[in-house]
Amino acid sequence: MQHITEGVWMGRRYVKCHGCGAVEYNPAAVRAFMQGHQSCAARMHAPAAAGYGGLGDAIAAGTKAVGIEPCTPCQRRQAMLNRAVPRFFRR
Repeated sequence: MQHITEGVWMGRRYVKCHGCGAVEYNPAAVRAFMQGHQSCAARMHAPAAAGYGGLGDAIAAGTKAVGIEPCTPCQRRQAMLNRAVPRFFRR
């Protein structure tokens, strides 16, 4: 699963879901954690619904309205926010 990574922090093994940011440190609960976060993977890779704009689109429109031009980090941030909150406003 690409959206779940394992690692070690301060000598403790952990599993992290990149879809919602949840972290599990209990090795016995890792399997249940992975099964419970399948929906995070689907939501993380799902495109914004037709007819809706994401949070990143709303912020980009606001910054453009006040004269701030988007740069590469801004476009990455916009894409990340759109994945996190795909249905922020109706177009």
